[in-house]
Amino acid sequence: MEAPCPVIVQPFDTDFSVSGYPRSQGAHVTDLIAALEKALGRGNAPDAAGWDYAASVGLLWEDAIAGALAERYRAVNRSLIRPGELSYDGIYFTPDALDPAEGIVWEFKATWRSARLRPPELVWRWVRQVEAYCHALGYGTARIVALYLCGSYAPPSPLVLCRSLSWSQEELGQNWAMLKSAIPLLEGGQSDG
Repeated sequence: MEAPCPVIVQPFDTDFSVSGYPRSQGAHVTDLIAALEKALGRGNAPDAAGWDYAASVGLLWEDAIAGALAERYRAVNRSLIRPGELSYDGIYFTPDALDPAEGIVWEFKATWRSARLRPPELVWRWVRQVEAYCHALGYGTARIVALYLCGSYAPPSPLVLCRSLSWSQEELGQNWAMLKSAIPLLEGGQSDG
C-alpha cells in the first residue's frame, strides 16, 4: 500500500476548470464503482445520448460552484485547489476540489433525482467515490454539494444540499479494498464505466 497520494498545491487562478482533460488508461475510481454496481444489479447507466446531456449539466455545475467556492476561500486567505487527475495504488481519480489545510475533499454533483428520496449521504455511488478520494489522500472528511435540478419534485424547483461526511481510517480502508476487488471486473470487460 502506498503512502497517501501527494498533491501539488496550486491555488486556483483565473482558469480553474479541469473539465475536458483526457483520462489516463487504467482503472478509475468511478469505473470501479460502476463495475460494482453492475455486478450487484444496482447500475442504471443512461444511454450515450442521455449521458452526454447529464454530464454536460454536471460539468457546468462543477465549474460554477468550484469557481464560486474558490472566490470565498480567497476572501479569507485560504486555498481551494483542483488537482486534476491523481493516482494512488494504481487507481486513477479526479477530485473536484481539495482544501489541503483542513483535509477536506469537495465533490460537486448535479442530478435530476429527488432530494427527498436520495439526499447526498444516501447515494451509494457518491459516498463510495468520496471515501475513495479521502483514503487515497489521507483525509477523513468530504463535502458533497449536490444540485437537485427539480428539488424534491413537490413542486419541481432547484435545490442545493451540502453534506459533510467523515470516516475512520478503517472504514476508508475497507471501502478502498472493496474498490480494488472490482479491478478484475474491469479487466473482464464487465463495466460500463
